[in-house]
Amino acid sequence: MAPTPADDALTRCAAVFLPGRLPREGRVAFWHPDGTGPPGADAELTVARRHGNGARSRTVPAVILPVAAALPPLTRA
Repeated sequence: MAPTPADDALTRCAAVFLPGRLPREGRVAFWHPDGTGPPGADAELTVARRHGNGARSRTVPAVILPVAAALPPLTRA
């Protein structure tokens, strides 16, 4: 299966697993650490970032996919 432009863009993103109540309900969120949204960003994600000796949270645009749909960009990254 050939990668799509959206898959290629997601390979340059940070990724985090979002567990669900049931294991099959888990999702993967893709986001840019610089705060810009990846192409197709349709959700928001709150992330913790280092700030001096502590941390601060901020909301960033994200793409959230089921695990099966997230596997192609994750394996190409």
